[in-house]
Amino acid sequence: MAMNAGESGAVPRVACAPVLRSSAPALAAVRRVLFGVAAIITVTSIIGPLAEQARAYQLSSLAYDLDWWVCHQLPSRSFWLFGRPLGVCIRCSGLYLGILVGAALHATGWVVSRRSAAMLVLSMLAHVSFQASTGMVIHPFRFMTGIMAGAGIWALLMSSARKDAPFAT
Repeated sequence: MAMNAGESGAVPRVACAPVLRSSAPALAAVRRVLFGVAAIITVTSIIGPLAEQARAYQLSSLAYDLDWWVCHQLPSRSFWLFGRPLGVCIRCSGLYLGILVGAALHATGWVVSRRSAAMLVLSMLAHVSFQASTGMVIHPFRFMTGIMAGAGIWALLMSSARKDAPFAT
């Protein structure tokens, strides 16, 4: 039973504005930018070796230079195409592909709780820790945890736009 502020023991009512309504356009912009960057990096990582194979060396150099901003580009940790490493390493390939996969799954109605999405991202961080502590580089795990983290990042962005998004599994 609600009490008026003038009555003894009453707690004044405070109007609470929805937190995410005002930030919805900003989140939409972040999602568009993230999707665009992931798509561009995925394409440019493949253009580098393809352009070099076609002897379009300036285009190849431009693609590798663009990808340099987001990845270390170690050849020993990259997929290879036509005898050349892709513009991003295996983990980054998985990460950017995972963002695109997450966006595609979301478009089909895929919804993941925040906790599950966070676990997808933490899988990559756990593998990074394992690799740093043991020195073992296991490429299939780098790729798969990259995909999982990318999809998890997308799912976290999508869940942050929903006011009722659960943080439980």
